[in-house]
Amino acid sequence: MPVSANSPHLARMGRVYDFIQDHLAEDLSVARLAEVAILSPWHFQRVFQEFSGESAAAFVRRLRVERAADRLLIRSDQTVDAVAAECGFGSAELLARHFQKRFHISPSGWRAATPEVRHRTIRQALTTNRRADDSFVQDDRAPALYLGNQPQQGDLPDLRLERRPERRVIYTRHFQGYDHEGGINAAFERLWHWAQPRGLIGASTVAIGIGLDNPWITDPRRCRFLCCYPVDSNPEVGEGIGLRTIPGGLYALADYHGPRDALSLVYQRMYQTLLPRAGVQAVDDFDYLEYPSAPPSSFGGENYTCRLALRVRSL
Repeated sequence: MPVSANSPHLARMGRVYDFIQDHLAEDLSVARLAEVAILSPWHFQRVFQEFSGESAAAFVRRLRVERAADRLLIRSDQTVDAVAAECGFGSAELLARHFQKRFHISPSGWRAATPEVRHRTIRQALTTNRRADDSFVQDDRAPALYLGNQPQQGDLPDLRLERRPERRVIYTRHFQGYDHEGGINAAFERLWHWAQPRGLIGASTVAIGIGLDNPWITDPRRCRFLCCYPVDSNPEVGEGIGLRTIPGGLYALADYHGPRDALSLVYQRMYQTLLPRAGVQAVDDFDYLEYPSAPPSSFGGENYTCRLALRVRSL
């Protein structure tokens, strides 16, 4: 996101992004979001466009359609009407209209399609959307990592289930893909240098990464990532730093070591094979990564180690 960390609107837009993510099924009109930002609607729209490279209405609509596409696949027990409601569409008909416009396929057709058909659909949609919107220009190799030749998955053991308490975390955002060298490491480093002098974290603090988008569905260059560290207190935050709570509950955990670019394939295997085998189902599509206890400089490299944690419930 090409906006200075010194922008006077950084904290305001942070509140808006969090509100959209946590209230996607609710009223997200420009007027409502402007209230969250404490800006006039006209000023808010200009600032949001500057931060996001797209209008607030387009951003919300895109997130809703992408969440619906993801949910249709991982929640086979839900009807299209239920998915439409949870993703902020007033009806299945409205979802179908936006889904067809974005992916050129109906929601039921998307759900019934083979992985090959869905991947082809996504390729076509990404190409069409880029021709229509050239405001977001970045390396075109990113989509190939997920939609091209599938990389080797690396080692993934069976899941184990564990009940975890809720965790308070400080975090900063990276909104330009899941490439560590392309920005995630830098975001972790900014957070580390903000928190460490304040005594909030130390060398043994576990780093947490929360991917907010599915790179098989969202343009990988637009995927959003939260770089987090757990804290025991409620510190005063600012300067692009946020404070939120990771929900507690039953989690499915798996330790992973392998190519970083294969993680999306690993997630697919977890949702499609390992969760059903364990007799559990994902809850609210919430998951995160735990990295080894180390400063952020160790997160790079083609192969790395992390723990995948998915919030689940029994079937």
